[in-house]
Amino acid sequence: MKDRDDTPQKPQDEPRPTRGSPQPPEAPKACPPAEEIFSRNPNKCRLLIESAPLGIAVVESNGRYNYLNPKFREMFGYTLDDIPTGQEWFAQAFPDPAYRRQAISDWKLYLKESQGGEAQPRIFSVTCKDGSAKVIKF
Repeated sequence: MKDRDDTPQKPQDEPRPTRGSPQPPEAPKACPPAEEIFSRNPNKCRLLIESAPLGIAVVESNGRYNYLNPKFREMFGYTLDDIPTGQEWFAQAFPDPAYRRQAISDWKLYLKESQGGEAQPRIFSVTCKDGSAKVIKF
């Protein structure tokens, strides 16, 4: 009498998807550059930015701020008139010169890191238009 069956087991056939059953996910497709997305769907992109739960500033390559979404204005109180450029933003948001230099240095490092993929978030204390300070993760 055998205690166990040493006969090789035949592998079971893998179940085949039937109609209505979930299909395996497809490999993610590469995203087109942001400029291409914005140029193809400017109204959808603007709506998305306007309704985002995050503060968003759209900055031109020359450093001028093009747009601040409602959440940005709500969070910090600044308008485009207050901070028309990145230079003005840093002066207002980081009034202490030493802290401002550190914030600018960290921001440049962040931009450099983000070119290659996901960058580590940075945390700053930002001075709002009303003089209050908020700790923000960028």
